[in-house]
Amino acid sequence: MDKLTFLHLLETYLAYGDTSKYILERSQLHKIIEKHLWIFGSQYELGTSDKAIDSIIEQLRKQAFDNNEDKIEDSEGNSHLIPDLFLYKRIAIPTSQRRYHNLLIELKRPSVKIGKTEIRQVQDYADAIANNARLRDYQWDIFILSSEIGSDAEFYMKKDE
Repeated sequence: MDKLTFLHLLETYLAYGDTSKYILERSQLHKIIEKHLWIFGSQYELGTSDKAIDSIIEQLRKQAFDNNEDKIEDSEGNSHLIPDLFLYKRIAIPTSQRRYHNLLIELKRPSVKIGKTEIRQVQDYADAIANNARLRDYQWDIFILSSEIGSDAEFYMKKDE
């Protein structure tokens, strides 16, 4: 299946079609999106899927540091924070340091409107990153994806004007 066909099927059946109300997040939508990560950019690689923030820290530790001199400190109390997908891309920096651009993606089934609860969930991810000194050195984008945004969440949206 080519990419345009996939995007059409995603929009028609998973996001806005009559079948969207029957789509489950973890066992269906998550598995489909995980196989088509190119929709976030072909330059990204899968770091973790359905793993706690602590696992993401460990993943970065393994990839970013070849020696034991510089470690990413563990985040305490964040094992309950489990983003759906963690993607990264390597960024070449002339100083020979390896840096990464990271994406945290939280998926919601199409029948779930993004509201205050969902916004709070991704804010908790951002807080966990901000509270870890080494993670702040990386570039992070955090997304929450669903087919609809509730009126109570519109306040949080960035608007280009």
